[in-house]
Amino acid sequence: MIKVDYLLERNYGDEVKIFKPDRIPNNLPDLVYIEGPNSSGKSTLLNIIALGFYGLKKEKLNVALKNKLNDLINSDHQKLKFEVNITNSEGNVVLTAYRDNFDGEIRVKEIVNGKPTSLAPDTFHRKYNLIYDVPDNPTDRLNQLTSEIREIQKMYGNRLGAFKNYLAGVTGEIRRGRDPKRLDQLRAAVEKGAAELSTMNQQMQDSEILLDQLEKYNFSRSYIKKSEELASIDAKIMKLNKKIEETEKKTKKVSKRFQDNLNKARKYLDEMKDIQREIGSLMDPFLPKEERHHLDLWSRIDIEGAIDDFEVPSTLDKEIIVLKRILLKQFNPDKDKKDLTEAKVYSELIEFLNHYRSSEVILPGDTTIDEFISQLEEANKRYKDLKIKADNFDRLNGLLDDLRERRRIANKYLSDLGDLKKDQMAEGEDAVDDGLEEELETLNGKRKSVAQLSEFYRMECAKKDINDDNVLDILDELESTEFVKAYRVYDDGQLEDATNEMRNDLNVKQKIIRSKGEAVRLNRNELTRMEKLEPHKYQDMLPELEELLDKVVRLDTKLTKDFEAKIGSIIGEKTTKQIKDDPYFEEVAKYLGRRVGYIRHLEESYKVRKIDLVAGDIITESGKRIKLTDMGTGQSQSAYLTGLLNTDDKRKIIALFDEVAMMDSSSLEPIYQKMQDLHRKDRLMVGVVVQKGDAVKIIPKLEG
Repeated sequence: MIKVDYLLERNYGDEVKIFKPDRIPNNLPDLVYIEGPNSSGKSTLLNIIALGFYGLKKEKLNVALKNKLNDLINSDHQKLKFEVNITNSEGNVVLTAYRDNFDGEIRVKEIVNGKPTSLAPDTFHRKYNLIYDVPDNPTDRLNQLTSEIREIQKMYGNRLGAFKNYLAGVTGEIRRGRDPKRLDQLRAAVEKGAAELSTMNQQMQDSEILLDQLEKYNFSRSYIKKSEELASIDAKIMKLNKKIEETEKKTKKVSKRFQDNLNKARKYLDEMKDIQREIGSLMDPFLPKEERHHLDLWSRIDIEGAIDDFEVPSTLDKEIIVLKRILLKQFNPDKDKKDLTEAKVYSELIEFLNHYRSSEVILPGDTTIDEFISQLEEANKRYKDLKIKADNFDRLNGLLDDLRERRRIANKYLSDLGDLKKDQMAEGEDAVDDGLEEELETLNGKRKSVAQLSEFYRMECAKKDINDDNVLDILDELESTEFVKAYRVYDDGQLEDATNEMRNDLNVKQKIIRSKGEAVRLNRNELTRMEKLEPHKYQDMLPELEELLDKVVRLDTKLTKDFEAKIGSIIGEKTTKQIKDDPYFEEVAKYLGRRVGYIRHLEESYKVRKIDLVAGDIITESGKRIKLTDMGTGQSQSAYLTGLLNTDDKRKIIALFDEVAMMDSSSLEPIYQKMQDLHRKDRLMVGVVVQKGDAVKIIPKLEG
């Protein structure tokens, strides 16, 4: 029996009305069918029962119904207080819900052996299943029955997750305990790590020695070069000052054409001088001892002096021919063609793959692109010196050919300049260089820059105990070592890059050694700690526990990710007919068939085997396939409501169905039968079915 008393006070603006149970009695059987006209209080009765038993806290409650419940207690125009009691067959109240004043809280109590216990919403919904629905769009809403599958999956997923965490904790404790296998692994790891660390430290010391040699070579060579360049600039400044003094004694009258050509020639000769200096620097390592005097000859060729002689010395051409001949004798790229081709392939592969370095593509052999590039770079290192030597060989040949062509062009400029000077002198005036002061200013600026670099390298040399007295001897000594010989062909920029690269590699090695040392230290500490422990009580079962944990993790993933995604696709109606062979969807269809149980269609009753929501079919035990869209509205409502009642959990049910007007007695019969079956099994506490009628009728539906 269910008893409902309420007082609803509603303000209509011009009057306030009070509503109480009158046309529908407040005492009703456990299972009852109510029929009545509009505004007879049918829906209000159901709303108050649902509201009392925490309907607002039920997640799956229809939104429209939830809004109606909320409006009863949270609107300005009406006020409500109520009491709902459910009694057992002996007439004792077993469940009560009440709101004893208009502003009070809703409270629910369970009475067991005469002792009331308050139930919070979460507790109530764990023990009792409130089903309140209006079967609108019943065909579409059959899909909502799958929400219970999601809830069950989540429940088992949570339990499995807790079990997984427990297993992980136990296996973790075992591993942290005195695990004989782990002890052997730690001893081996400490021994191996210590040996590797010793080897790495020795390699580190060797690398530091080599880096020191390379830095000494780089600093001393650069210091000598900058000192020589500085001396050359000083000589030019001295010469230029003398020239300016002589010019000041002459009448400064010069044609614009002469001055423009003079500036053009001087700039061109400066460029040639820079090329001459670069050739000298690059040529040095290619010259054998018996040919090294050519470097001295080469540096003595006065290209800048051609501005006064109006011709670049012919010795430049002669030395270019000599140097090219020597160069060809000392290095023949064809001999190393195979290695150079391999180096080119490596370099081009590295350059190409660098565009995809951050991608997650896995190459054959389970190698990432980043790992493959590292392998290529390591293999390419052995060709680096050869490649640089070949590149510098090509540069040298190109520069020598370029300088030879520039001499021809320069001599044309200088010849024209000489003719202009003769023309001016023929007119009785000296052709004076009016750009000497500007050239002196440029040289002084260049001197300042070179002097700063020279001082920098002098100080770096000093840090290595290299000074002006021993720098040449140390440089000769270094160039005679096998290690430094390979770097003699490097130009200044290449040598600086090589030094920085070795320095960076050393830093990386230091980090690896620190990391390795820390790993050895941690393993040694763990070994010491573990040796003091007693074995875990489940020590001998670790392999089985690890195997179980692996299975639980995979099952947990399947439940919480794979199955969740699949049930989500059904609820969201995003499934396709291509997945019809998936066993999961087949089992869902069978589950829905069990939930609905029986349907009526075209005056016949059928036992349902499965409901395929993907295909939109109901398949009966006899094999008949009925389209959901072919089901009548009342028959669909019957199937949907029966499905709501066919729950697998053991909670006691309070079932409230409103607006079943589209269902005839044949369609309602399966619902009554299911309610009666649940009541016999003590699983249905209350069942109320309501529909519209011309007069109020209260029809008990309990058997007998």
